[in-house]
Amino acid sequence: MKKEEPSDVFILFLVTSSPVNHERRQLIRRTYGRNSSWPFDKRGKIKTLFILGVTDKSIQEVIDDEAYRYGDIVQEDFTDSYHNLTRKTVAAFKWANRYCRHANFVMKLDDDVMLHQKRLLELLQDQPAVNFSAGEVLVNTPVVRKAKSKDGKWYLSEEYYPSQTYPPYMNGHIYLLSSDLVEAVYQTAVQTPLFPWEDVFVGICLQKLRVKLTPISSFLRVNYPRFVVDDDKKMVAKMKHFFAVADISLYLMLELMWRAFRVETL
Repeated sequence: MKKEEPSDVFILFLVTSSPVNHERRQLIRRTYGRNSSWPFDKRGKIKTLFILGVTDKSIQEVIDDEAYRYGDIVQEDFTDSYHNLTRKTVAAFKWANRYCRHANFVMKLDDDVMLHQKRLLELLQDQPAVNFSAGEVLVNTPVVRKAKSKDGKWYLSEEYYPSQTYPPYMNGHIYLLSSDLVEAVYQTAVQTPLFPWEDVFVGICLQKLRVKLTPISSFLRVNYPRFVVDDDKKMVAKMKHFFAVADISLYLMLELMWRAFRVETL
């Protein structure tokens, strides 16, 4: 990925994507990841990048083709896995810090998230691009201490992390930061021992920076059981209350959420 030339970028979308999720990347390129989908005008353009780690040779051939065709792949030298999500996020912030500091805002999001475009535009209307954060803020989240519980994959021993709760942090599916905070988080991250959970790690960095996170009501809805229903009208009615919905199918991303809540552009 070549260096971005100086220009007015209103939002830089950094999408953490699994190497195998070619169809999701294609959908994003057709929807919110396309500059012509946004009516920013003089406020600047949008830029979208997909952040990946290293994968096997057969999948890499597809990724190389994508990188050649679209020029929007950033691939770092670590194994692409759940346990390396923190490295992936740090890699995303590194690229933003080195090559796109002129962006007003940076949004980190997963490739199974769809935006409520109208709500996001309302949120950013006249928003100063300094010391700004937006996301679902989790406060006093308890540390999982039982390895064999239903949440056992998030288990941490007291020896590894003595505190019983995590610092306030934004749900890692999607959050928005002004570029000054992205730069500050990256500079802090490279001096901080990596933590297994990437969203908590960013929260630790923001706590070191003494940044107070302000919760935004209904910022994110994750597809937990009983959220998705087999009725399109009811599903749209559920989705309209949130800035973003995560862990949803390609059909829900495109046919319902994007087409229901996008803005018309020329």
